[in-house]
Amino acid sequence: TTAGVMLHMYTEKWKKPDLSLFPVSIGERNYFKAIRDNPKLDYFLQSINSFATGKSEVALSARINPESGKCIGVVTTPLRSILQAGVPSPYQFILLDDRGDIKFHSEWNQIRSENFLRELENDRVFDTHLKNGIADFVEFTYLRNDCRGYIVPVIKNWSVLVYYRRSEVHNMSAQIFVM
Repeated sequence: TTAGVMLHMYTEKWKKPDLSLFPVSIGERNYFKAIRDNPKLDYFLQSINSFATGKSEVALSARINPESGKCIGVVTTPLRSILQAGVPSPYQFILLDDRGDIKFHSEWNQIRSENFLRELENDRVFDTHLKNGIADFVEFTYLRNDCRGYIVPVIKNWSVLVYYRRSEVHNMSAQIFVM
């Protein structure tokens, strides 16, 4: 095992788990290494593909004993309120950190390890909003689509962007006019 770390996984609720069923090494997972290697971090949240199921989940790691720093607790869950959020068309959301790294995206077929700022054509204004925790309406070009949205900081170093592609709104307006 990597760094001698094993996670025993089970999927049935309210039963004592058979810990030999799904031994999985988490020593090289970012959510584990972040807490292990940075004593200033109290917790770390990451979107992952489960080693056991292959499905999208959220991993939360935290120090169980902050004084010694040697015990790290990890919980993974298919957090449906984020992973399967009901977002009305044409809107999308992105939860991202102040470096632009996407933590969660309403369209899970997009790459989760993507850096949002690198995909923007006009990123200076957006970068300023992220780094300074500014809540405001923003216009940007993302993956060659002109977009409009609203960004707001939610917790330290994280912001939520709710946006839409302008072309989808124009298409929707044209459909209503034709009807």
